[in-house]
Amino acid sequence: MADTIEAKVTHKSPARAAAIYDAWLDPKQIRLWMTASLKQSGLAGEMLACGTDPVVGGAFLFTDRRDGQEARHWGHYRHLDRPRRIVFTWITSDAVANDPSKVTLIIEPDPDGPGAVVTLYHEMLAKWDEHRERTERSWRQMLEQVDVLLTRP
Repeated sequence: MADTIEAKVTHKSPARAAAIYDAWLDPKQIRLWMTASLKQSGLAGEMLACGTDPVVGGAFLFTDRRDGQEARHWGHYRHLDRPRRIVFTWITSDAVANDPSKVTLIIEPDPDGPGAVVTLYHEMLAKWDEHRERTERSWRQMLEQVDVLLTRP
């Protein structure tokens, strides 16, 4: 990608790497943590669709309702290496569908405990630099909600 920037989030999780990996690919789990993350952001959290085809080249689609409008997020899986790495394209509108951003999750055992360390990189066009902080905050909230889902009794 030419003229790109990178949003980066590092998160220590009490959950095991395999559980985190699976939570990012299983539509039932995604619906739960994504709904919670949307609500944490002050949105209704009404998921309209949540579908994945978790194979390299497979697509995903997540949609929710925001202010009466449908917000769509979709892309394709580029690399899947359970439980260490997930790479996917990230598209939020038809206007950027031909030049999607790329998200990479690296999931490693936590050297200080039984959980994992997740590092998420979101590579996007430089013109989106003003959204970097908000992007990092959103991904951080999602990672936190994955923890809530995976560690609740």
